[in-house]
Amino acid sequence: MSHPAFSVPATTTPDPASDAVQVVIRTPALAEVRIVHGGDQPATIGTVRLTHDSWCWAHNDGEQSSPIAPTRLAAAKALAEYHRAYKPKRAEASMRQLLDAARVR
Repeated sequence: MSHPAFSVPATTTPDPASDAVQVVIRTPALAEVRIVHGGDQPATIGTVRLTHDSWCWAHNDGEQSSPIAPTRLAAAKALAEYHRAYKPKRAEASMRQLLDAARVR
């Protein structure tokens, strides 16, 4: 049975930087983390999970943290920092340009 508070995913935007971070709560102990580049559609970069009273993150590339954060939001911010540091925007921009070019044809 689903708890009414979690029947509709909640979304928060913790980071007002140019790449906004969205946290989509899936269960009380699991949330999906998305990043928005400018006006683009949100892209899922990974998840945060409650483990042993602390939050950890897992990036889509397989990299994971140990339990590092006291809150879901702090773990989501740490995941976004990892993503920004190790996943350059240039590759994403190039892919977007290729997709846009393919749509024109």
